Amino acid sequence: MPERVGALLDADERLTPALHAEIRALLAHPGAYVGYWIPRCNIFFGQTVRGGGWYPDPQLRLLKRAAARYDERRLVHELVLLDGPSAQLQHHLIHHNIERLDEFWLKQTRYALAEARTINAEGRRARLRNFVGAPTREFMRRYVQLGGWRDGALGVFLCAALAWFELVKFAFLLVLGSRRTIIACRNVVGAMPPPHHDTQ
Repeated sequence: MPERVGALLDADERLTPALHAEIRALLAHPGAYVGYWIPRCNIFFGQTVRGGGWYPDPQLRLLKRAAARYDERRLVHELVLLDGPSAQLQHHLIHHNIERLDEFWLKQTRYALAEARTINAEGRRARLRNFVGAPTREFMRRYVQLGGWRDGALGVFLCAALAWFELVKFAFLLVLGSRRTIIACRNVVGAMPPPHHDTQ
């Protein structure tokens, strides 16, 4: 009996005809790979973005179900773990990522909160240097190292926005860490024996 192969596709993603044909050919003659990465073109506000880490943006979208599992520690950008080798397909997914500014801002705020919860669960704490260093590194990484400059004004905006949300993430982490400290103090106080009153 052949192994079951699953395809993961978000509601805002589309297969090109070339990718569809490539997947059909692959399913007709499956190899030893348990997963396949598919390059993805991201469209922001009607413009296809080529820099900043948004291209080729490979996504694990085709996999053998018996050899795949989710990393349950991740609260955002779910990570699929494979028990076996993987390969990359040639043709592209089209991702209609963001069309409105309010949609973008809300989505990134949710991502920032989820990431803050993840690293808070790992025991990490916000430090003053995070509020300067993390946004600076993120902007330089996306705009310079990953070529965000190639997308003109949109590239500047996207890279700067992602840098800003690094700051937002650590602000959330600061709040979560403060709450965790308060709860820990309450637990310590609650576990203490009641004060002893001497009788005269």
